[in-house]
Amino acid sequence: MTKTPRHRKNITLNHLHALRVVALLVNATPQSVAFSYGQTSRSGADYWRRYLNDLIAHEFVISKSITMTNVNRDGVKTGGRRCGTLFALTHKGADFLAEAIEKPVYYPKGGITSDSPLMYPHRSFLLDALGLLIGLEKTLSGFEVLEVYPYFRHGHTTKENRTGFAVSRVEVAQDNGKPYKTPVLIPDAVVKIRVGDRVRLLVIELHRQTSVSGIIEALRKHGQAIESRLFNVKFDVQGVNFVLSIHTDKDKLKNTIKAIRGGDFGDFERYTEGFIFGTVGEMIERGVYDALYHLNEQKSPLFNE
Repeated sequence: MTKTPRHRKNITLNHLHALRVVALLVNATPQSVAFSYGQTSRSGADYWRRYLNDLIAHEFVISKSITMTNVNRDGVKTGGRRCGTLFALTHKGADFLAEAIEKPVYYPKGGITSDSPLMYPHRSFLLDALGLLIGLEKTLSGFEVLEVYPYFRHGHTTKENRTGFAVSRVEVAQDNGKPYKTPVLIPDAVVKIRVGDRVRLLVIELHRQTSVSGIIEALRKHGQAIESRLFNVKFDVQGVNFVLSIHTDKDKLKNTIKAIRGGDFGDFERYTEGFIFGTVGEMIERGVYDALYHLNEQKSPLFNE
């Protein structure tokens, strides 16, 4: 149960909702916060931006604008185009939220490390998908997002490696197909959810510019991770995880499915119930529950108790 901590009566439930979503996502955008509340219009992002700015004023949240810089012939920067803004929790914000929800809260001690305009679209699409997933809490009885581990949530820092490694990083065994370029697997996000009395683990891959062959290799590695229960052991969840293959391009999704059906993912039928497909656009238009499906085009029972 969420409560407003003492001495902060000017903090509303909407402020607390925005703060919790920023905490869950590690980095958040106004649009992802809007999606988490079931608002899919552009005005929804503008509405929640006001609450995020309030949280900045309270020093609960920090922000960083991501800008595409223009350079003239002489190599001089001449301004640029803003791609978007990322928000993250501060230590003060984490303490405040922890008091409100009565449990420890993670925050990125290094702040917002991303400043690449080239990588921003990928992160933004991922945050959209995660915000939409959190938004199921508004419509699906008994559903809750418990924890999110995006690829930019790091741990295991040392003096030699101050940035550490992605918390979700694993190494998988080679399958019977073409050798991997690397055994390392870092999904875009790992999400722990509760459906009724069951806790489940979702592993998300957000495909934007990766080639179909690259997507297939990643999904093959996920098959081996399922085989070895790597993610479930790492995040202490019973059973085996589901893999959500989320695309930004409908045609790329169609070609990926065609490649799997054509045999590019050997023994896929062994894992077919664990793989779920969809696009960000369909998740926005149709809702998460109706937009995700298995290879046989059947709706997934992922969100059923």
